[in-house]
Amino acid sequence: MPENSTIPDIWRILDLINWTTDYLQSREFPSPRTDVEWLLTSVLDCSRVDLYTNFEKPLNSDELTEFKQLLKRRVNHEPVQYIIGKTEFMGLPFRVNESVLIPRPETEILVEHAIDWFRARSEDARKILDIGTGSGCIAVSLAKFVDAVSAIAIDLSDEALAVASQNADLNEVSEKITFQQLNILEKTPPDIPFDLIVSNPPYIDQDDYERLQRDIREYEPDSALIADETGLAFYRQFAENAQNWLAHNGLLLCEIGGTHQSESIRQLFEKSGWQNIRILKDYNTQDRLLFATSSSTD
Repeated sequence: MPENSTIPDIWRILDLINWTTDYLQSREFPSPRTDVEWLLTSVLDCSRVDLYTNFEKPLNSDELTEFKQLLKRRVNHEPVQYIIGKTEFMGLPFRVNESVLIPRPETEILVEHAIDWFRARSEDARKILDIGTGSGCIAVSLAKFVDAVSAIAIDLSDEALAVASQNADLNEVSEKITFQQLNILEKTPPDIPFDLIVSNPPYIDQDDYERLQRDIREYEPDSALIADETGLAFYRQFAENAQNWLAHNGLLLCEIGGTHQSESIRQLFEKSGWQNIRILKDYNTQDRLLFATSSSTD
């Protein structure tokens, strides 16, 4: 909170939630109450539910000092997930830092479709390639929720791979995933073919990047956000080459940047002879997911 704020002798949890929510809201933060709740759970080492079952509990001076320090970082637009060093994805815990993108609910749609696809198949083969794994949220979630998965998760960043490996350990799926540093725009992935290829690749062009909100532009890794001048570099690579990385009846599931990109991406894949090409929407009815198979039968 600001240096010139008057701090009473006793701040209860609820007082702090209400005051700080109003303060962040006055500065036009999009989800002020949620931000405050997450900061407090970090300071008090509790769940969000615990905050409200113990809402009259007073914070001591050390807890208030720590909360003030965390709030200053949020006021400077540092994402809450980086401040507390963790987030949730698919109901699972994930560690995050500025080496990786913060997992988002839209990416859960990709994981859910992959799970459904595996469950609908009669084949036992469940070999996955996760391109640009970042925090590992996709590969780890699939390894957690799909039986007999074997995954290779690649990323250009060694720092990101270190975070992803920690998350595999945290969710007890390390034995199912191999992490490897690789630039997919320059090299062929190892151990092909795969039954499923998943990716949330960089898809933002430079002009769009400059218009992103401060929380993203100033803190999240630009190498995981920016593609080429069109935002299509990775989709072009996938369209031209990923069929060679898939087994018969294999599937590519790939997050895309939105409705403004979907027709260009569809055309790239149609030109390269992909089958059963679908563009699926997110919770906000934006085009968000490319679904394409390596043969006419899915």
